[in-house]
Amino acid sequence: YTIVMRGGHQVQIPDKFEVTQITLTYEAAPGINVTLQISNIDIAATERANREPQGSFFKRAERQPLSIQAAPAKATNAPRARRTLTNLDLESTRRARLESEAAYERRRQELGLPSREESERRRQEETARARELFDRSEAATTEAESYWRERATGLRTEITALDAEIGYVRTRLAETPDSIATVSYGAFGSPAPYIFSAPAPPISVNRLSSGNRISLRVADNNAGNRVRPRSSFGFSNPHFGFRRRGYQGYATTYPYYISSNDRSELIARLRDMEARRAGLQARWRLLEDEARRAGAQPGWLRP
Repeated sequence: YTIVMRGGHQVQIPDKFEVTQITLTYEAAPGINVTLQISNIDIAATERANREPQGSFFKRAERQPLSIQAAPAKATNAPRARRTLTNLDLESTRRARLESEAAYERRRQELGLPSREESERRRQEETARARELFDRSEAATTEAESYWRERATGLRTEITALDAEIGYVRTRLAETPDSIATVSYGAFGSPAPYIFSAPAPPISVNRLSSGNRISLRVADNNAGNRVRPRSSFGFSNPHFGFRRRGYQGYATTYPYYISSNDRSELIARLRDMEARRAGLQARWRLLEDEARRAGAQPGWLRP
């Protein structure tokens, strides 16, 4: 029987088929059914191709339907059948396993290979050795990290402390003027400048007598010299007037002012610390090179 589709395509099917209002079903092979939609079939062309009168196609639906073997619908809610395995079912598998083990044992003996127990023992020993080597490596790595971190921390602490001292000395130098000593004379504080290149020692009166010159002794720890000012001073009468040299009168001394922070000493100290700072920086570079050659990680030298 010829079926003409709406696109003009023709399908040859067996003469025995089943027609409904919406489908056409035929058996393509035993147990294999094919269903076509009526909406896709050109009914008039199909009747002409089979030389049938008009309306004969749907008259097949009124006939006794064919007993086409249809596949039974699956019951979705029906429980699946379960099979219980017994030792008898597993007996064949057990025999096959035993035969395989026996064949392996014979082959092992022929090749001189170790037994299964020996192989398992060797595997456990190798695993234990590998674990021991790993633990040793971890311990060595931890020890090396602690060593390099300790050295870097100590050197970094020295550099930080020295930088703080350098900053302090530079601040004092910025705040300290040049060393100019000033001696005040008389009741009205008339200044007479004395300029020294070293810290001025304290002044003491060596000798004081009426009508004589005043000798001022300056203590010098280094040389022990006696320094005398160019002129003596005193008062000739109760009206506090300056007298000339050799007149009767008395003398008095006033404080000797000088800065306690000597610039030369601070500068010398600063230069010494800067030299030490350069040495510490060189030691840090050597430490980095040594750690790199030893295989230390770069992060071990960081804070």
